[in-house]
Amino acid sequence: EKHKSLPPHNKKGCVVMKMMEKKTVSFESHPTQVHLFDATVTPEEKKLYWFSNRDFEQSSKDRRMTVRALRRARGDESLLDAEQYCSRGLESYQSIRFNQHLKAHRTSILRTVLEEQKRQNHLGINDPECIRRSVACISMWSCERALDLAALDQHCAYGTPQQQQQTTT
Repeated sequence: EKHKSLPPHNKKGCVVMKMMEKKTVSFESHPTQVHLFDATVTPEEKKLYWFSNRDFEQSSKDRRMTVRALRRARGDESLLDAEQYCSRGLESYQSIRFNQHLKAHRTSILRTVLEEQKRQNHLGINDPECIRRSVACISMWSCERALDLAALDQHCAYGTPQQQQQTTT
């Protein structure tokens, strides 16, 4: 077992950080609390709630069929039969251009967060709120898109607010 030595310190007593090969993003300012519980799962429960190999293979087949249909429709979901295809979670497959847009958007957010974390590390501060503000404008598009998708899902599942009102009265 290797023993790690303490990281080097500068003249002011601050830890000198080396650049890590893999950069990560973290907003955690307090240690995570872990609560253990008995999670004994019976074989019957496992069959009820977990995908079998056959279920997983069928899901993969359905996903491939949906991606092919999306590509044939050039990313226009309105051309797909909603009863046969569900594209939720497969948005990045709508088109190569849309996939590139999503990837560039994610990369921009990640780069902004990493640069702000690097700045804060250099200054010896930890300000998650400042990190949040630094990406707020960039991530607004993702937030609005998520809200639009959620509203669409709600509409598909429950109908319009008027239709929901009629079913509850």
